[in-house]
This record gives sequence, C-alpha cells and structure tokens, in this order.
Amino acid sequence: MISEKREQEEPLVSVIVPAYNHEQYIADCLKSIINQTYINIELIVINDGSSDNTHNVILSLSDECRKRFKRFEYVDKEKNEGIAKTLNQGIKLSKGKYISFIGSDDIWARDKIEKQLEILENNDNLVVWSEGLIIDAHGKYTGGTFTEMHGASARKKSGNIFQELLKGNFICGQSVILKKENLGNISFDEELKYLNDYKFMVDISKRYEFYFISEPLVMYRIHGRNTILNDRDGWTIDGIKVRKYFLEKYFEDIQKNKKTLAKNYYVIGTSLCSVGDFKKGRGYLVKAVKTYPVDIKLLLVTFVSFLGKTTYKKLKQIYRKIKACKN
Repeated sequence: MISEKREQEEPLVSVIVPAYNHEQYIADCLKSIINQTYINIELIVINDGSSDNTHNVILSLSDECRKRFKRFEYVDKEKNEGIAKTLNQGIKLSKGKYISFIGSDDIWARDKIEKQLEILENNDNLVVWSEGLIIDAHGKYTGGTFTEMHGASARKKSGNIFQELLKGNFICGQSVILKKENLGNISFDEELKYLNDYKFMVDISKRYEFYFISEPLVMYRIHGRNTILNDRDGWTIDGIKVRKYFLEKYFEDIQKNKKTLAKNYYVIGTSLCSVGDFKKGRGYLVKAVKTYPVDIKLLLVTFVSFLGKTTYKKLKQIYRKIKACKN
C-alpha cells in the first residue's frame, strides 16, 4: 500500500473525461483510469447532455471512483454543449499541477500516467504524449496505430514540432499530459465543432516542446459513432476555419517554409471546393501553386478544379477509393 506521505509528495494529476452517448464504452474508460498505477489523481467526468444510458453507467461507478481518487467530481449537464466547452469546463474545475484528457470511448494502459510523469520529472514544461493502438467497437486491436492512421510514422514527434503540426495534426490527444499553468490563455476553441484539438495542439506547440513515447499507452477506438464518419462536411468547414486562423496568427512563421504555406492554401482551397464554393476554392489553389509550383499534386488539383464541379467531385471520389485501398 502506498503511504499517505508519498501520495502527498506526488503531484496531483487532473484527468478530464468529456462524455457523450458512450454508454457501451465509458465503463471501460473509467476503469482504465481507476486501475492506474499512479495514485494521486483527480478525476473530473462531465456528461455533456447524453441521451442514452451514459449517466447511469457513470453513477454505477461513482462510489468506486470516490474511494479510489483523492477528488472525484461528476458534472451532469442537461443540454449538449459540445466537446470544446466541456473540456474548458473541466480545465476550470481542475486543481492538479498536470492535466490530461481522455475520450469516454477510449482506454489507457495501466501505467500511462506513471510513465509520462517519469519524463516530466526531468522537465515539467514538456508536453508528453504517446503512441496509441487502434481498436474497434468491440475493443479488438485492428492492427494499426494512431500515428500510422495519420500518416505520421516518419514525422518528427518530439522537440519543437510547431512547423510539423502546421502541415497537419497527428497528436493523439487522449495521450497528452501537460502542466496546467502552461496553458496560459490557451483553451479549446468553442466555435469549432471538431478540430478544436488541432488548433489547441498547434497553439501549445508554438510555446512548448513535445516529448513522444513510442510505446502505445492509449487504445483509441474507431466505431460507427465517430464524428468524422458521420459529418465530413462539418470537419471540412472546421478545417477551413483552422487553416485561416493559422495563416492569420502565424503567417510570419508559416511563410518561412513555402511548402507549409502552400499546404495551408491547398487545404483551404480543396475544402472550399468540397463544400461547393469553387470560386474561392480556386483562388486558394492558385495561391498554393504560385507559392510552391514544383508540386505536381497542387498543379493537378488546381487544373481539375477548373473543369467543373461534377468532374472535380468524381475524380475526388476516385482518389479517396485509391487512397483507402493503399491504407
């Protein structure tokens, strides 16, 4: 049994769990936190207006949570307000030196927090994250990892990764742990429905270095209710907003790398075309080509965008099918 003295000496870690309509998964999520080898944890669970049995599942584990954790707080919201607002609420309620997040459908390895704190002991200003294993709706390993899924196996994952993240997000947010006071004025953007985590990670990476643990400490679940599978247009619109934000706030940094600048123009352009605004979309695609004219893909996509909506959409569907086959 770990002594009370040791518990008091160890830093408090606040774990924030935003929950929404995950009645079949949240018990496994909470049990993975309850079973952590690290002792000094504050658990904050916020039920964001679930319409299923999520509330009752949380209640069934509440006694166990109160016995296990130094502090357990459960907030049951009547109305769904979105994950960004829910996470910000959790951050405001947190009392720990460090904060960490986990989706109510995901699972942690038992020694997740313990291994990350070993890194933070040497430098508590790092943002520590890890690899994740992809599991299906039944909790079975699919054979893939989180970074593989995001095409980031060979990308820089530790140190100053700000420029790397501007190209695209590959951080497993369910694995991240960082010092709360380092957030400063950074929060999850409540105007974004889906990509608030991407903007959050870029803003953090501008100020602090990251440390990647290659061992999978998280099991990230892919199932039929994942929002990216159900609302592609919503993700696309968020992508436009986020990239425009990057160009406005970090333009001086982005323009230092012509390829990264072109990538941001390209993503905005293709996203606008995807939601039917070809006039503005072509404008950004032309900017991308002018910025980085040696990229054949940019040239082809820009050319196709001038062939009309029907041709563009058909070729995009073909591209997606080819890409899916490769994966």
